[in-house]
Amino acid sequence: MNCGMFCHGFYFRHVQEKAEKFGLERLQIACRGIELLDLEDLLLTHCPFYLINEFIQLGPREFLELEDLDPSIYWLSRLGLSDSLDTVFHSYVWMFAQSTSQNEYEQLLLHAQNATWDWLNVYQKIPYGEK
Repeated sequence: MNCGMFCHGFYFRHVQEKAEKFGLERLQIACRGIELLDLEDLLLTHCPFYLINEFIQLGPREFLELEDLDPSIYWLSRLGLSDSLDTVFHSYVWMFAQSTSQNEYEQLLLHAQNATWDWLNVYQKIPYGEK
């Protein structure tokens, strides 16, 4: 969702009409000296679908392209498309992200990509002993 579609699309059509009736120049004069909120922060805080879209866009594309998978299906479905009912929104994923350093994450990612995964070391990284 880009700002143009969001601001000029269905959601704010009535606001756009009011602004046009008031007059763009008059609106600009009336807004001088007023600090506007950061649109990106506002959307991330108050628009869950925008946040989810940004999350999906952060993910790597190489694997998905090789497997011909839609990014939204992959990132929002069960973890790793497994039989488990867990998703990326489960609380232990957040706890793991909060307690893992960038270096630890990169090491785990490297092992996952190279199929050198050591479950004993992985379990030691999971907070509160959840397995």
